[in-house]
Parts: sequence; structure tokens; C-alpha cells
Amino acid sequence: MTQVQFDVDGMKCSGCESLIVSSLKDVDGVQEVNADHKTGQVTISFDAAVMPEEEIKQIIRAQGYTPQG
Repeated sequence: MTQVQFDVDGMKCSGCESLIVSSLKDVDGVQEVNADHKTGQVTISFDAAVMPEEEIKQIIRAQGYTPQG
């Protein structure tokens, strides 16, 4: 299992956190997702063989947020 933490631009409230978490929580290979708008960070535990990191970033971008790194 791989764990990464992204700085994510655009999260302003708990609704933003919920949107990111809900968009990723049921994706194959993703085990756990935590988002914190106060710190602007998203932490994800996932199986990189099933869901590559770049695809996770694409899902976050599709929700209107910008992952850094």
C-alpha cells in the first residue's frame, strides 16, 4: 500500500473535503482518503498497481481542485 499527501489548492470548506473524499473513496485500489481544508492537504492510501497516483490527481482535478506535487 502506498500513502501520499498532496497539497490541494481550492479547498475552502468542509463541503470541499467531502467532495474530494466522496470522489475517491469508492475508486478501485483506494483504501483510505482524508482531506483537510484548513491545511489544504489530502492524504490517500492506495494500491499503486491498481490505481496510479496520476489518475488519483486527475480525479481531484475533475472535481475542480489542483493537487500540487
